[in-house]
Amino acid sequence: MDILKVVVTFMGSFLGAGFISGAEVSEFFSGRSLWTTLLSGAIVSAGFVVFSVSERTDAKTCERIKPAVKIFSFLSLTMSFAVAAETGKELFGSPLSPFIAAAAAIVAFDERFLKSAAFFSVCCALTAAAMAASRPETAVGGGGIGLNVVGYALMSSIVPSIAVKNEIKKMSANKIILSAVLICAAFSATAILFVFAVGENGRLIRDTGSDTPERIISLIAVTAASLTSAGAQLKTAAEKPVTKIAAAASALAASAIGIENILTWLYPVMSVIGASVLAVAGVGAIKKILVKRRRN
Repeated sequence: MDILKVVVTFMGSFLGAGFISGAEVSEFFSGRSLWTTLLSGAIVSAGFVVFSVSERTDAKTCERIKPAVKIFSFLSLTMSFAVAAETGKELFGSPLSPFIAAAAAIVAFDERFLKSAAFFSVCCALTAAAMAASRPETAVGGGGIGLNVVGYALMSSIVPSIAVKNEIKKMSANKIILSAVLICAAFSATAILFVFAVGENGRLIRDTGSDTPERIISLIAVTAASLTSAGAQLKTAAEKPVTKIAAAASALAASAIGIENILTWLYPVMSVIGASVLAVAGVGAIKKILVKRRRN
């Protein structure tokens, strides 16, 4: 049961509005081969393993990288709010970000809220994608993996891994490995499903003129995904209630620069921070393991 909780919470924390709406899917997965998607899932699960091993064996390194992780999470939160604003304008005619910021602050206060929201978000996302995937048009191709896809997969593992760190501490090594395998499978299967769901159009929601069941579920899925991923990012970026509110307000204000400027200026910074955090955590964990083996 704890493995299932880890996988669902991980996926719920990862699936944001950018992915569910189809923007990230069309950017990183559409037109690429099946092996590219599977490799992306393997990279995400590898990031999860790195954080899990570091969390269990090297507390000092975890404390050392905490400031960088918080900065990364804050920048991710800013991007989530920017995406929510654009998605809200496109689907509802008004920015979704203020609502998401307020709701995320509530979800981030209690881990139980986050886990429940993650479960609901995953269910809505998979339902919406399954309904949309029944359309005939697809965007599957044979393109290979690029550095942008590798970077995306690595960064996608950071906040979700931290969201389940309390469960990781209680799990055995075998359970962590099994969780990693299931995360790889869940990530890859979800990406493949959404490739079919968004099709050549690149968007999950295409019919904006009628309130069909598919459109309503898709709208709920996008909103729930925005809320859950933002809640996980906020929970990682700030610890105390006052700092959570301040972080949410600051990220909301920063998101006003727009998603294009964020992708141009902040995304490269996030890539560097994310890669550095994973590298430091991985090296620290390996050193700790080697030292223990030498003593034994």
